[in-house]
Amino acid sequence: MAERVGDLAWAGQHAQAIELATAALATAGLSAGNRLDLLDLRAESFIAQGDLEQASADAAEMLDFANRAKTPGPKAQARNRLALVQMRKGELKAAVASATAALKAARQSKQVPLEALSLFRLAEAQFRNRTDFEQAVRDAVRAAGLFHKGVRCGSFPWRAAPRIVRQKPTRRPTPRWRLVATAATCMAWAMRSTCSCSMRPTTVPN
Repeated sequence: MAERVGDLAWAGQHAQAIELATAALATAGLSAGNRLDLLDLRAESFIAQGDLEQASADAAEMLDFANRAKTPGPKAQARNRLALVQMRKGELKAAVASATAALKAARQSKQVPLEALSLFRLAEAQFRNRTDFEQAVRDAVRAAGLFHKGVRCGSFPWRAAPRIVRQKPTRRPTPRWRLVATAATCMAWAMRSTCSCSMRPTTVPN
């Protein structure tokens, strides 16, 4: 079900994605992992629709679940979602703190996709907060590198690809993650040109 919700979100069909996620979340016996994924996906679609209050509520529910789970993976996922909501609400200092906590949890989980996404979120939050442009570029470069590594190795799960680009990809794992990797690289180059940082972003693989 989460895969279908993700498909709808990637296709820009956010009303349908929200409806399907909401129905799935009301299902009895839903696993903890699926519940977290569905909340994450629904929050993403709420953000796309500009409904930040509903996105905040989903992020808060994710964080509550993650704190009760007491494992780093869910904490990283929830903090990443919260960081994005906070950025879109203009709460930039809070977003930096959330993204920093997400990165710490992601590294503890040893899940490379989560670490890459956390670096990406942290880079954006730092850049928008305008406190340390060079660190933002470094984190964006590291995020792009991890995304590209995941694409080359084929190690990133297709359903988990974050919707940080607007194009509709194919159903195969590599193209979707390649779009994500390319978006991270473009962000790193844009940041680098703004602050004249010497670090060079990873090039896009063939």
